[in-house]
Amino acid sequence: MQGQSDVHIKMLGEFSITYDSITLSDQITHAKKPFQLLEYLITFRHKDISQMELIDLLWPDGTSENPAGALKTLLHRVRKLIAIFPFDFPLICWQRGTYAFNTEIPCSVDIDIFESLYKKGMQAQDHTDKLTHYLQAIDLYKGDFLPKSNLETWVIPISAYYHSLYLKIIHETIRLLYEKDDYEKIQAICYQALVIDSYDEDIHYQLIFCLSALGEDHAAIEHYNYVNNLFMKRFGISPSEKFNTLYKTILSKTHNAENNLTLIRNSLSETAATVCGAYLCDYAVFKDIYQLKARSAKRNNETIYLCLFTIASDTSKRGDKLSVETMNKAMNILNNCIRSSLRSSDVYSRYSVSQYILMLPVSSYENGCMVLKRIMHSFILASKYLPITCTYKLLPISVL
Repeated sequence: MQGQSDVHIKMLGEFSITYDSITLSDQITHAKKPFQLLEYLITFRHKDISQMELIDLLWPDGTSENPAGALKTLLHRVRKLIAIFPFDFPLICWQRGTYAFNTEIPCSVDIDIFESLYKKGMQAQDHTDKLTHYLQAIDLYKGDFLPKSNLETWVIPISAYYHSLYLKIIHETIRLLYEKDDYEKIQAICYQALVIDSYDEDIHYQLIFCLSALGEDHAAIEHYNYVNNLFMKRFGISPSEKFNTLYKTILSKTHNAENNLTLIRNSLSETAATVCGAYLCDYAVFKDIYQLKARSAKRNNETIYLCLFTIASDTSKRGDKLSVETMNKAMNILNNCIRSSLRSSDVYSRYSVSQYILMLPVSSYENGCMVLKRIMHSFILASKYLPITCTYKLLPISVL
């Protein structure tokens, strides 16, 4: 096939075939099964695939009464799809009962190029060469492998493989860029990578670190709060202690030397709009306040109680598991009830996806229960149509 231009195939972020300035893409057609067949033949283009293997792939539940005939019909549909290209060669070959993508065609496939760039970067001794290969690979990775087919059983492990390679490249590239103190490039790569994987904590960490290093401390703090909420809603956890330490480090350096104590006092003060009800804070801040309160309680012989509210599914109403929407609605109601039922000097925090934790400076366990019953009464009235239950536990804080 001398003199033929290459066929360009994309499988990262989309599936498309481009030849002679003509593109066939899964973004502009709803022909699912023909594309599924093409994707499979191209992915495993270096082997012959039996008719039975394709039938098991396309009709795994035996839903076709005449699978061999259905496969022939599907192949005809595939040929009609690719008829837009001025090929003078067959794209799919059939021989002795097997099918295969024509490997004699000059062809470039993005997954091959991506993996090759990764291997070149790993093997390169010079850090500049490493970085060049890795940056090219990052630019090539437009998304996960065959995203429109991501639920197919054969796609899942392949997608996970390329995704893991991508994250390895990202982390290694960031390490190399730190050697050059190129924080702006690291920042750009982090933003790009988080579009692909929004739950990689280390990439979020590196982004916050770089924002701070570039003098954008307020943006760094905003992103920390965004990640804190993201992880709480998705996983019911807060970021790691390493993450919280970085947050505190950034907070500690957001102020320059200031001789005017009045300005400092004003910056510490809340606005009138925020002084309404109990004080809601991040769990990392709550932990610091708890430790301070524990010291104060020991010194002044005070009694302070720790309370944990937990929301769960009411199995007598509707199933065993709450939807994300229902849980968020219930937690918002509970948040409002806690804030409006406590004094402005009281402190509480979201502990998990389904829990709030608070401190009550009361003289006795019975008085603490009275406060909590008041919160529960408000919550039950506001959430009576939700299939949920709410419980609480009360303990005195630990004083060393």
